[in-house]
Amino acid sequence: MLLVVCFTNKKDTVLCVRNYIAAAICLVITMVGYFFSEVILYGSWGAYVGMPWNLIQALVSGVIYILIGLALDKMKVKERVLRL
Repeated sequence: MLLVVCFTNKKDTVLCVRNYIAAAICLVITMVGYFFSEVILYGSWGAYVGMPWNLIQALVSGVIYILIGLALDKMKVKERVLRL
């Protein structure tokens, strides 16, 4: 739920400056959240071992979000939905 708070829906497009910044903030939130949950589950060494994989997962998720957002903006989906 913390990740959703970072994004805005007030612009005419899916992607805006705030949403690009939000994707970067979400990377940090994801890394910190996974780290603390893995410390609880596996101990400190297990959490450090998982960090590279968590970083890859967060980066890939951000890239996918941007690619889908670009496609939706190009199709003007948000404009069409708001007309309904």
